[in-house]
Parts: sequence; structure tokens; C-alpha cells
Amino acid sequence: MAVEPGLDLHALATLEAALVAMREDIDTPFVPQRAFVAAAKALKRQITPELLQKFDRGRDDFGVTAVA
Repeated sequence: MAVEPGLDLHALATLEAALVAMREDIDTPFVPQRAFVAAAKALKRQITPELLQKFDRGRDDFGVTAVA
């Protein structure tokens, strides 16, 4: 899946991890690896099995057989 041109996923991940680190210690001099792990675990899964089933049903209802 493509993302918007210019979107900086590295910066977004770093920002989220930095927020985790600062919640532990507002004066932290660096962002430790555990903060990146905690930030990743905190992300809400957005594509669930239920959502995939909904897309499958929609595809079947509209007779879509392939995506180009």
C-alpha cells in the first residue's frame, strides 16, 4: 500500500517513541529502544479480521474478481 508522498514514517515513529520516553522521564536525554517497542505495541490495530470479511462481502456483492 502506498502512502502520501512526503510522509515521513521514521519521524512519526520517533515522535511516538519520544512521547513514551518522556512519560517515563521528562528530562530523558535519548529515546531508548524500549520506548519504540512500547509505542509500537500501543498502536491500535486498524485492519481486523472483521473488516477484511466486510471487504470480502462487498467484493462478492459487486462481483469484483481482480484489482488492477
